[in-house]
Amino acid sequence: KISHNASHPEREKEISEFLVSNPGVDAVIFGTNYLAINGLQAIKKLNLQIPYDIAVISFDDNDYFQLITPEITTIAQPTDAFAREITRKLLDNILGKEVEMSETVLKTTLIERASSLPISK
Repeated sequence: KISHNASHPEREKEISEFLVSNPGVDAVIFGTNYLAINGLQAIKKLNLQIPYDIAVISFDDNDYFQLITPEITTIAQPTDAFAREITRKLLDNILGKEVEMSETVLKTTLIERASSLPISK
């Protein structure tokens, strides 16, 4: 578990330490694109090759993930729909309308790219 409050260098260090102390890990899923960027830097410094040594998947798609070789597999979240839903509820609250607590599930999309492709051994 990596602290979201940690600085960029601290997160990278924590990820590196995790990977070094768990050499059997063959894939990582990062919960945000920011953590994925820290993880990619840690993986690079450890001289691990994606996807041969370790597969990488990240929540949140980032345009830069398509510029990296190999391109990074992501689980894209509908951030526009999420923002609209939050804004609607916030405006209703500001306007004095009763806003009920609710759970909204928005569909994600797996975008398979080369960072998670199976490797023939």
